Amino acid sequence: MLVTGGGSGIGRCTAHELASLGADLALVGRKMEKLEAVKAEIEQTCAVKISLHSCDIREEERVKETVADVLAAHGKINHLINNAGGKFTSPLNMLSGQGFETVVRNNLTGGFLMAREVFNQYMMLHLGESDMSITNIIADMWNGMPGMGRHEHDRRRGLQHLRPKPARILRPVERIRGKTQRSETCHAHGVPYDRDPCHDSPI
Repeated sequence: MLVTGGGSGIGRCTAHELASLGADLALVGRKMEKLEAVKAEIEQTCAVKISLHSCDIREEERVKETVADVLAAHGKINHLINNAGGKFTSPLNMLSGQGFETVVRNNLTGGFLMAREVFNQYMMLHLGESDMSITNIIADMWNGMPGMGRHEHDRRRGLQHLRPKPARILRPVERIRGKTQRSETCHAHGVPYDRDPCHDSPI
């Protein structure tokens, strides 16, 4: 299973949960030291295969290379947890164009690129062979997000609406889901995750 943003927050919590169920993991993130720390945590209690991959999901060519690297390490990607992202707290009238574009590229474009490459490089070539899924992690933003401006709401809506047409294309083997983060705390196997809204995990 490929988990983006696997070095902290929801991705870290999800990695612990998946490993406890026996899943081999490909953890993707920008900072290798964070990924290494999560791997060390998991290896204390779980005997699963874990590969680490440094990637900025905003960079299209790097995403292509990373998916290829995961396939070289594991031979397959049956499930993608499309989790990587970040927040940029700012009232709309104070938000620069660059800030808006950064949020969209990080949280919408990056998710699209990762899903596309996982599908194109593996899932499309193995239709019907096994169960496959893509899970998009989004925020509970249905009633707005005070202090976050419109940029945060729109990019999460964009990721949500990325689902319907791809779901029809991939219907033979795949469920494309959007998982909403809700809870404020999570404790996975005795490891505290302060204010990480990952208790409602995508397992």
